Amino acid sequence: MTTIDYMKVIDTIAETMGAVSKVTMDAEHDKVDRFDCTVPLVEGESHKFSLYLHKYFLQFTMSKDEMEDREYAKWLSKFEYALEQQFFRNIRLERKEGVAEYRLEIHF
Repeated sequence: MTTIDYMKVIDTIAETMGAVSKVTMDAEHDKVDRFDCTVPLVEGESHKFSLYLHKYFLQFTMSKDEMEDREYAKWLSKFEYALEQQFFRNIRLERKEGVAEYRLEIHF
């Protein structure tokens, strides 16, 4: 299991996406290192993403249907800044996009 405070990361993701209430987390599968999260937005909309825990980094995965490329790039810069403010350290983000999903490795 990771030593990174992944709940802070999930809260920061939700905050920078504009969540109107708490994130819903689903961990009803057999993997203890994966969280499927839903961020509730205004007017009943939501964004869904998965967070995978590794020993020294976290992997964020979200379908490209959730956000347009331009909106994702804008969110990414807000997220990186907020994360660095939250942890008081430099955070390295590695973008590894697939055809149908955004993948982001968050290194601490």
